[in-house]
Amino acid sequence: MGQPRPKSPHHSEIVDAVRGGRSCVHQMIMGAGKTTVIMPLTALALTDGTRLVTVVVPAQLIDMSANVLRTCFGRVFPQ
Repeated sequence: MGQPRPKSPHHSEIVDAVRGGRSCVHQMIMGAGKTTVIMPLTALALTDGTRLVTVVVPAQLIDMSANVLRTCFGRVFPQ
């Protein structure tokens, strides 16, 4: 049997670091939810009306990331 999968970094750790003005970098394995879970949750948690949250992704992920954010935020902030 293979190695156990490492635990994903806690979303709250990332948000707390950014709010505290500290850098926070985590490496996650493929399929761990970086684009579909961590990115939208972190962007939403950091949205406080005083800062602009910018998501930077590789060119190959622009369409997918835009669709994920549109889907997630469309539910939270309906038109």
